[in-house]
Amino acid sequence: MVITISAIIVLGYLAVCFLGSMARTIGAKREEWHVYNGQGMSFGDAFVRYFID
Repeated sequence: MVITISAIIVLGYLAVCFLGSMARTIGAKREEWHVYNGQGMSFGDAFVRYFID
């Protein structure tokens, strides 16, 4: 029982950290997204570039 509860807490903590880092990454990437779109790239090119970088 105790092991189950602590496992849930650890997984929850990791999930929160993961989401937090994703949110920060997306915030930083949004600026790059506008740069790519501003260069006249198609949506597909910007999308690929966005995820590769």
